[in-house]
Amino acid sequence: MADKCKVCGAKSVYFGDADVLRKLRVQYFRCPRCGFMQTETPYWLDEAYSSAIASQDVGIMFRNLMNREVTSAVINLLFTSTTSCLDFGAGH
Repeated sequence: MADKCKVCGAKSVYFGDADVLRKLRVQYFRCPRCGFMQTETPYWLDEAYSSAIASQDVGIMFRNLMNREVTSAVINLLFTSTTSCLDFGAGH
């Protein structure tokens, strides 16, 4: 259960649920004050990080660097007056 928003401290409300690791049903909560989304306490992290994404995937860092450039361009194009943004939970 996520009682308080991790960003602003307001009471978060149930938003929905989704599958994690193709086998766990996880609840999501949204803050009505700032819009931040978070899950219930993440009890699945040890399992999620117990193995590499794929040992044969030699292009993972290249794709991440390319996606960084595309994401940066989209943010700069769509949010011209924004001076900063937060990237959370996006991997490498």
